This record gives sequence, structure tokens and C-alpha cells, in this order.
Amino acid sequence: MSEVLHSLRAALLTYPAALSALWAIPDRAAFADKVAEMGRGAGIDMPPADILAALAPRGPATPAMPVQAAGLSPSWLPSWLSITARGARLDWIYAGGEAFTAPFADQDFARLAAHPLNQLLPAISDPGELGRLPGPDRPLDGMIFHIGRCGSTLASRMLAQVPDILVLSEPQAVAAVLSAHTLIRIDPKVQQAWLTGVLGAYRRAAGTRRLVLKLDVDSLFDHARLKAASPRTPSVVLHRDPLEVLVAQTGAGMAGGSEPKPGLPPPEEVARWIAALCVTGAKAVAAGARPVGYRDLVETVLDPARPFLNLEIGEADRARMAAVARLDAKSPGKTFTPDSPARQAAADERLRMLARQVIQPAWEPLAALRRRGKR
Repeated sequence: MSEVLHSLRAALLTYPAALSALWAIPDRAAFADKVAEMGRGAGIDMPPADILAALAPRGPATPAMPVQAAGLSPSWLPSWLSITARGARLDWIYAGGEAFTAPFADQDFARLAAHPLNQLLPAISDPGELGRLPGPDRPLDGMIFHIGRCGSTLASRMLAQVPDILVLSEPQAVAAVLSAHTLIRIDPKVQQAWLTGVLGAYRRAAGTRRLVLKLDVDSLFDHARLKAASPRTPSVVLHRDPLEVLVAQTGAGMAGGSEPKPGLPPPEEVARWIAALCVTGAKAVAAGARPVGYRDLVETVLDPARPFLNLEIGEADRARMAAVARLDAKSPGKTFTPDSPARQAAADERLRMLARQVIQPAWEPLAALRRRGKR
């Protein structure tokens, strides 16, 4: 990297107002012209053509720009944590206060990464710096846990329609921090400090907006650690008919019925995993989470009498949420077609036996807690 480019990047990072102004310029040529103008104002001469040449798509192979995480403005969010035998790096993405509206946060991060600002400033830090960042200055406004394939993406998409709610749906950095101990030797207290740091970064990025985190399925096993990182945060545990979850997780709707699919574990292993999620889900409910069944999900999210995650939502926002509920959560351009009948029909006797004998005994206590909460 040239010394001129290094100096230009360093100068830009020290001026949040400059980054904000550049974020308003998505056109690459106009962006390069503005950066060159800012550079000249700081005594750094780099022609627009050279700035354009420095713009590179973000990715693991992108030449990185190491930064001190503590020196980044709140507009920077942890986007990807990579831990390999060659080392670890935490990528940061400038978001400019934008809403996250895609089904998953990784899709939003990919969209933001295409902006010329993030291509000019491929910021990374040592993940250990997360432990030196302050945690959330106030609790997150909600966490969505689930047992998989039971409407969590729909719930997050509905909440994302509210302008003052920032929804981060399964951000990879959170899952990577939670599983870091499986890849490296790390003290549990240090790992918890990393988690607190990443949640603090997301809380600051939300600004005055309410912040809801939808976790990936395995994060349910870490619900206690997540709640410890943000105490007093309302949470829910979404669940669904165990046979329907098993069919989806085994790919049984594909050709071959319950026979193991390439890349997927055997149905017996999947069934034990779902059962463990149900047991853990019941523990999370006992610790204060609200259990919500799939069949009641849309009604529950829209219910003004008992607000979902204690989030007060106005009539106009609820109307937008209801409209989104009629679309496919993972393919927003398509109308949603109820899939429970198809999942039930796709189950062969092997899957029905596994659902009945392995999952149902673990699922029933969770369902009973939900029924009890309705009284």
C-alpha cells in the first residue's frame, strides 16, 4: 500500500463528519473526486484515478487496513469474525445509520460493503480489541431465540418495518464469538468480554433506535451468556411442531425422503439436536423468556395488548408489519404459502417415529410453558 493512500485513509478515519459526507455519495467517480478534494484540504495529493484504483471489493483476500477498534466512530459495525490457523481478524463495515432490511444481516453487510467508502476503507482489527470496548450503555431492546425453521426470520422482517427499530438478523460476528472456544484456546471471561464488546458496538451503532437481535439457532444454547451481556433485555423463544421442524432440517421435502442428504447429518442426529434445543428453550423460558408458537406468531407480533418483546408499536407501523407477514420471509418478492401441510406430507414413518420418540418428550415441556402463559 502506498504511503499516500495510507495517509489518506488515516486522515479520513479521524473525521467522522467527512465519512458521513462521503457516505452520501454512492457514485464511484463522484466519490473519488470528493475524496481527492478532502485529501488536498489535508495536504495529501492523490488523484481521483488513483483513488478509484484503490477501491476493491471487500472479502477475505482484500488487502486490509488495520485499525484500533476503540477509535472507530459508532457508525462502524463488526461484520465478520474470522478465526483460522493463520490467525484471527474482525472486519468492520461503515453503515452510516442505515436500516437493515434484508432477511439476514450478512446480506445487509454485503450491500453496505459495496459502497465505495467501505471499499476504500477495508477496516479490520484484532478481535481481542472487542474485550477492551465498552459494553451496551443500555440493554438491547429484544433478543429472538428459536429452535430453527419456525418463523424467526418472519418476526425479524416484521420488526424491521418499524423505522426506529434496528434489527440485526443472525449477525455472523455474534455467532463466531460464541463459538470461538471451539477453534482457539480462550478464557471464558475473555470470551464473554468479546461478546459484551460486540453487543456494545451494535448498541452504539443503533443510536437512538431500538435494537433487536435475532440469533442463529445454536445461539439458544448460549442464551445465558447473551443475557449476561445485556441484562434486562426481553427475549422470546420461538418453536414449532417438532415433526415440521425435523422435516425442514433434514431436507425431507427433497427427493429421497428421510435418507441422509449430502452435507446434512443423519435424521437421528438432527432429532437429538432439536430435542436439545427444546430442553434449552424451556430453560430460557424459566429464566424469563417468552415462549411463542409458530401458529400464533403473526398475531403475537402484532398484538398491541401484550407487545412482542415489550416493544410499543404504532398503528401505521403495525399495518406495514402485517403487509410483510403476507410475503415469504426469506424471498420477500414472493407471496407466502403456508408450508405446514407440505412438511407434514413429506414426513415418512422414520421421521414420524423420531419426532414422536426423540423430540416430543423434550418439546412438550416448552409447549406447556407456552400454553400456561396464555391463561
